[in-house]
Amino acid sequence: MSLSVFMVVNFLLATLMYLMLGRLVLRLLLGSRESGIVQNAFARGTDPVIVAVRLVTPRRVPDTLLLLFAAVWLIVLRVVLAVSLSKAGLLARAGTGG
Repeated sequence: MSLSVFMVVNFLLATLMYLMLGRLVLRLLLGSRESGIVQNAFARGTDPVIVAVRLVTPRRVPDTLLLLFAAVWLIVLRVVLAVSLSKAGLLARAGTGG
């Protein structure tokens, strides 16, 4: 995997993570009603991740907390991706200039 592919995947995971955190903040501020344009945009962008996290999360976990779990899982994915590619020598080391 080249550096550019890593950067694209990392960017997509970061975008999903920030969308998830934005949806969580909107949920906390506005409640569970998702009737606005912004709330619907956040919901459409993050629903696939929510569905995937719901598969591995117990049903007892409320939806608001599930948003936080999804954000944490995305952070973990980003760290695992970076560490594994760095250990494999596929990412340039910091300060080596390349």
